[in-house]
Amino acid sequence: MDNKKIGAFITEKRKAKNLTQQDLAEKLCVTVQCVSKWECGKGIPDSSLMLKLGEVLGISVTELLDGAKKQVRAYGGVTEEERVALKKEYNETTSAKIWFKINLLSIFQSVFWITMFLLSTFLGWGEIATTVLLVMMVLNATIPFIILLVRIMLFSMWLNIVKNIKDEKLKDMNY
Repeated sequence: MDNKKIGAFITEKRKAKNLTQQDLAEKLCVTVQCVSKWECGKGIPDSSLMLKLGEVLGISVTELLDGAKKQVRAYGGVTEEERVALKKEYNETTSAKIWFKINLLSIFQSVFWITMFLLSTFLGWGEIATTVLLVMMVLNATIPFIILLVRIMLFSMWLNIVKNIKDEKLKDMNY
């Protein structure tokens, strides 16, 4: 344990709560000199005071002894506005990537079938050209359904990812 680090941390948290040394001393039923001694790094709070000190300063006993606020994984320590912004950014970029891939696939498919049709027409393969046109019509009629199925599958995968993130966050919080 680093007494100076703990003292600086107590000072930082006390000031963040807009408390004077006198206010903190009164809340803990100790003298101002005692609080000053902790903050100067010449001693640390008695173990019987640590829980109460943590409650007053809004920190855990572990954080008090470490002299630093514990970093929480996932969304911990992030304000609600920042969390919403991160979630929106993630959803927008993920959706954009998905739509880009679906559109790229549709363009590739269209180019492929048009090339096949033109190639078969110029080579004089009338039956093949007719078959290619029929396949194109069937695919173009079914593509919206295929895209819908892909969307449903992607949404289902997204829900599973979110559930796994929540489960990991709960595990991390429970240690």
